[in-house]
Amino acid sequence: MIKPMPLGRAVPDGFTVEDFTIDDAANTVTCPAKITRPVSAKGRASFGSACGGCPLMGRCTTAKNGRKMLIHPHDRLRPA
Repeated sequence: MIKPMPLGRAVPDGFTVEDFTIDDAANTVTCPAKITRPVSAKGRASFGSACGGCPLMGRCTTAKNGRKMLIHPHDRLRPA
C-alpha cells in the first residue's frame, strides 16, 4: 500500500507539491501561478524559463533555471 509522504519545501514556508495540481488524465502538473507543464513517463516536470518572470518564484524555488519536480506515486494520493 502506498501512503502519502511527508511534505518537503524547496523554500522555507514556500510551496509544496500540495500547492500544485496534478492531472493524471492529461499527464500534466500546474503550478500555483497557473503554468502547466507535461509530466514525463518517469514522473518529471520542469517549469524552466516560465519561472524567470514569475512573481511567485521566490516562494517556489531557488533554482536559477526554474523549478523541477519529480511526481511520486505518493503525490497522486493527495486530495485535489
